[in-house]
Amino acid sequence: SAALRSHLARILGVTRWHVPRVDGVIEADVAIAGAGLGGLALSAALRRRGFRVVVLERAAAARYTSQGTIALWPNGLAALEAAGGARLPAAVSKRGVAVEATEILNCGLHGSESTRRIEVGPHGVSAFFIPWAKVQQELMAAAEEGEAVGGAVRGPWLLESWTLDGRGVLGALSSALRRWRSPPWLMCSHEVAGFAEDAEAVEVRVAGGAAGAAPRVAVRASLLVGADGLFSRVRAALQGSPGGGVDLERINDYSTTNWNAILRHAAIPGPPVVPRGESRILNLASPKLSCYLVDCGEGELFWQIRQADAAWGHAQRGAGLGRPGIKARLLSLFDEAEAAAGVGARDILRVIRATAEEGIFERRIFDTQPLPAWSSAAGRVTLLGDAAHALHPTPGQGANQAFEDAAALAEALCDAADRTGGGRRLRAEDVPAAVATYEERRRRRATAVQAWAAGGGRRQRDGTWQRTKPGPEAEAFRQWVLKYPAPGEEASVPPVPNDISK
Repeated sequence: SAALRSHLARILGVTRWHVPRVDGVIEADVAIAGAGLGGLALSAALRRRGFRVVVLERAAAARYTSQGTIALWPNGLAALEAAGGARLPAAVSKRGVAVEATEILNCGLHGSESTRRIEVGPHGVSAFFIPWAKVQQELMAAAEEGEAVGGAVRGPWLLESWTLDGRGVLGALSSALRRWRSPPWLMCSHEVAGFAEDAEAVEVRVAGGAAGAAPRVAVRASLLVGADGLFSRVRAALQGSPGGGVDLERINDYSTTNWNAILRHAAIPGPPVVPRGESRILNLASPKLSCYLVDCGEGELFWQIRQADAAWGHAQRGAGLGRPGIKARLLSLFDEAEAAAGVGARDILRVIRATAEEGIFERRIFDTQPLPAWSSAAGRVTLLGDAAHALHPTPGQGANQAFEDAAALAEALCDAADRTGGGRRLRAEDVPAAVATYEERRRRRATAVQAWAAGGGRRQRDGTWQRTKPGPEAEAFRQWVLKYPAPGEEASVPPVPNDISK
């Protein structure tokens, strides 16, 4: 256990635990590419039901330093409960705060402005705003708890070494102590490089990931799930992209740059910029900026700024944290805005000035074109989350739709599996039908939400988002999105409106 490991480390003088190295083939029921929120939600759902799961993550370590937040809406909460039981949504939501009111300030040309305040009424719906990293921590903990039920994946035993600092009781005798254990369920620095399907399984080829090492391991599973995000290599391989690269032709660039960070309220001089449980939106016509401030719980504030047609952002398509000069460039955007928007822009300036440059995250805004299918013809490879349907972030549904995917796929696999003893045995012949059920349940709904989010993204880019009150069709569609569908209900998809409400 972690406690025993820590105790032994203090006694023996252990200073570092090396990344486990596996040689050979790992056997699992389900292999998941990507340890983002969708991949972790699926792993938690399957491991608690007794499936043997291995997660292959390209990064060298879990990303607990993300500067983003998620908006957890009722459909996402219900999906988390369906996937991980009642404890999981409770554990996740308590790490953030329910936002009950939003103030919107629209600043036009020549100093004109309008203010609108949205309160959550008795029939309204609020969202929990939670830092991305804290959601990841809770999902990781839920997946770890599933080990007692699901057991370890089968494969070669692996060698993991401890490095000693010389002060422990064994330091004078040896520089390393080795121990053996079974393969872990989460393997960082392991990226899916390709796959091959046969009648009984999918063979997953593994590359070294971000760390660059060359793992000597392959994975054989009944199902491979590509949860590897917007630039999914699993999706690219399914779509037949040459060389297994990224299928850039399916990715839409909104010509918009996004900056965001999280900091403590107490670090910002002066009065609070937003009260607890509230948010503020500032839309500027010149320069064309959309700014967002929201309380995200546990004494922290999330801020975000978006600019359409940000010329210096076009050359930097990749995301980056703490790029040199990023804070000065952001402050320069408000030279004109401060005069035009008055107190709203001055509050945002206070927040930016209080934020350390190394904590500011910059990225471009993308989504993907709808896919005609999520799964392979043989039914042993499928997609989940952004890999299947990356959304424009305006309506805050990205993580929620990934959680719906995880719940639906876990349910389909459970229905297809035979219960044996304390766990489940996933029969190879049942997997294609389960995958077909999952895609049938999820693809039409996710595609409609994707189109709805894209409309909001275009309106935000063009400067018309939040300037007009949405019509009844938009509000009805929003209510449909926020209701987690029971089996069979997802077949009824309302028309996607031209406008958007949030």
